Formats: sequence, structure tokens, C-alpha cells
Amino acid sequence: MRSVLLVTVLLLVISVPAMAQVEPGNALIIFNAGHVWGTSALSEESIDGGALTFTYEMLQPVKPLSIGINIGYSSAQGDTGTGITQVQTSTNSIPFFFGGKYWLGKNKFQGYIGAAFGIYFSWFNSQLVQTGESYNSVGDTGFGMAFPVGMAVSVSDKAFISVNYTLNWLWDSSVLSDDIMNTVNIGLGFKVK
Repeated sequence: MRSVLLVTVLLLVISVPAMAQVEPGNALIIFNAGHVWGTSALSEESIDGGALTFTYEMLQPVKPLSIGINIGYSSAQGDTGTGITQVQTSTNSIPFFFGGKYWLGKNKFQGYIGAAFGIYFSWFNSQLVQTGESYNSVGDTGFGMAFPVGMAVSVSDKAFISVNYTLNWLWDSSVLSDDIMNTVNIGLGFKVK
């Protein structure tokens, strides 16, 4: 896992050494969909599923920086046991984050690294597969940080394709306490004045 993140960062640093040619005052709107995976704190089992994210960012007067908000939804599932003891777990989360990105590259290809901090709402449910009986349902809120590394490829003057990996560190919650969740996203973004 660490090697994937390290290789991604190194490729971005080597392949896009120039600062981004962004215009201060422009906004970015990005819609992403992706895959999320990690380990649930309550079941200690591997879980994976899908994620959706909406991002709104303002490009700052200090050219390579943007700040903004990120709102998402993720749902991940996992199974444990077999037969009568088989249990399906599901973990759902809605994060609200505030953060920034440092942009690298030229107009057509722009890489970025970022950090964000915020709050998330999560709920966890376990269900016996054979009977459908639910137990151990918990909802909670907590804090988290996100560290995205990605690239935006312009397809027109106003639109771009966004691809990223995000490492999410979540804490202070019984559902996702001290968990690391990983997300790989692809999406469509728009530059607006």
C-alpha cells in the first residue's frame, strides 16, 4: 500500500515539475466516483465498496493553491464466517471536509497533492446472512483527515478528467476509530469563473 502511494507521488513530482497555470479567482467543481477499501473497527474484517464525492474549490491568488470543501458518501461491505455463522457487515460514511491542494504541471496535465480535515457521520450494521437478523447496529460521528494525490487532464478549456488516490485517516468514533480507508476515484471536473 505504501509503495503504491510512494510511486504515485514520485511519478507526479518527476513528470510534472512546473507549477500549474491556474487563474486566481476561478472555481473548480468536481464529481468523483470510486472504490473504497479498508478494515472496519467493529468487525475487524476487510471491507470494500463504492464512494461518491462532490468537491468545490477556489483557486487562490498564490497560484498553485486551491482551498475548498469536499462532501462524500461511501458504502463498504464485508463477510465473515460460513454457513449458519456467516455475517455480513456494512459500514456507511458521510464526510464533510475542508482542505487544500497544491497543484503541479502545465495546463493540459496537472498533478496535485492535498490535505483536508473534517467531520464524518458513520453507521455500522452486522446481519446474519442465513436468517437476515440484524445486530450490532451503531451510528456515530468522528473526525478525519484525507490526503489526496491525483491528476487532472484537461479535455476542453472548461472541463477535465480527475483521477486520484486518497488515504483517509479516521478517528474518534466507535464505528471507524483509528481506521485507514483507501479510495481510488475517477471523475469529471469543471472550471467556472
